[in-house]
Amino acid sequence: MQTHADPASLDVGGFGGAEGEGPDAGVRGPGPHLPGQAVTAPAQVLEAPGLACVDLTPLIAATMRGLQPGDVLEVRADDPAARVGIPAWCRLSRNPLLDAIRDPAASDPPGRRTTFHIARKESRS
Repeated sequence: MQTHADPASLDVGGFGGAEGEGPDAGVRGPGPHLPGQAVTAPAQVLEAPGLACVDLTPLIAATMRGLQPGDVLEVRADDPAARVGIPAWCRLSRNPLLDAIRDPAASDPPGRRTTFHIARKESRS
């Protein structure tokens, strides 16, 4: 079973003990990718097991430069900090985060892998 996050509800605040905070705060129960929309097939998949978020976001940026506006990049990461770092990077870079899907069945350790779908922002006209 996969858990979908509504990008508008992603809590990317600080880590903390209060309810609604921490690296799992943005991973919500079952829900749509975006209202009325499905994620299109990714133009490219970036496998990033073992890669820390500090190294992952520059790699995402470099990969996105090779995509066409509107193309979708699928990022598969197992760093818990990516659940905070990737949504923040998307906001800062203005590349829309379409969804974040946590795979609770993933092993090593269980439930740690998250798959993100990021659309390449449209070029300015």
